[in-house]
Amino acid sequence: IDATAKKEFEKAGRRSYKDFIHDNLALITDTAFHGTRILNLHLAFDHPQIEKDSSGTCTIQDILYHAVRCGLYHDSELPSNLRFTDEGQIRADGTTLVLPSAIIYGLICAVVVSPVNGSESVSGPTVMNLGGFPLLLNSLWGKRVELLWLLDVRRQTMEVIQKLPAAESPTRASKAWYADGFVWIELEDGRRVGFPPDKFPRLRDASPDDLAKVRLEARGKALRWEELDEDIAVEGVVAGRWWPK
Repeated sequence: IDATAKKEFEKAGRRSYKDFIHDNLALITDTAFHGTRILNLHLAFDHPQIEKDSSGTCTIQDILYHAVRCGLYHDSELPSNLRFTDEGQIRADGTTLVLPSAIIYGLICAVVVSPVNGSESVSGPTVMNLGGFPLLLNSLWGKRVELLWLLDVRRQTMEVIQKLPAAESPTRASKAWYADGFVWIELEDGRRVGFPPDKFPRLRDASPDDLAKVRLEARGKALRWEELDEDIAVEGVVAGRWWPK
């Protein structure tokens, strides 16, 4: 971020770092939160180098610069009142601010697609997964406008899909849970179907606690594990269509 901000604003320092995050916040949050764009983000957080506004909050760019960037650079650690987790939400845990690690992924995307980095590349077929869309990293360098367009298309497509009436289908689930080493679904017609997690690569090494966080999406047509970033079609489970081991 430091190097990219310096090239974009032709000046090094905290101001350029913070302006880079502010100017790219919509892209960062859209990437991190799968379609949710935030233009300004103010949070309650205490830090000796951050001045709060009249509402008692500070900007995310102040937090990322002073607490994260400077904390890691000067102290080799984050302050005790800040931590990152794999949860998909921002929350307070007592006096501790909890940020989703997906924000880091969003920051990486912002750096990669900056126009000043258009000549960069990495070796090998490195892939970035943007909300379920795998894209070759080397196809994204410097393509900020193109990525924003792609994210717009993704969001608009999901909005249209969510407005479509649900087709009547016996393969829609009304309940999903994890128990006794199996993921279970109960269909709307009363049938119950279970399958072992090792049928799917992203579930194979997951802990029981993570597997228990399954929820239904798409009006009962899909299973979703947010922290594992896994989606499975209910119809495929009922038909016994598994990923190869």
